[in-house]
Amino acid sequence: MKIDADGSVNGSGGCNRFMSRATIDAQKLTFKPAAATRMMCPPALMDQEQKFFSVMERTRSYAIDAETGKLLLRGETDKTIARLAQKN
Repeated sequence: MKIDADGSVNGSGGCNRFMSRATIDAQKLTFKPAAATRMMCPPALMDQEQKFFSVMERTRSYAIDAETGKLLLRGETDKTIARLAQKN
């Protein structure tokens, strides 16, 4: 996932390419629903991708893990709902 300075978001959900919009205000982060291509992949991969898109929609804030550098997406109760690593 790449978030540009203007709030545009794009990346791969594991099977399909997607795009969205992000709003960032201090530690608050929200995403608009993702629009994705419609390629068919194995059911397990499609399920994982849908879970990822759901996490994006539930995201309300973020943090960077100082030890690992991972992006932590947090939900309504500030609980971490995903840990994303930077692709090398």
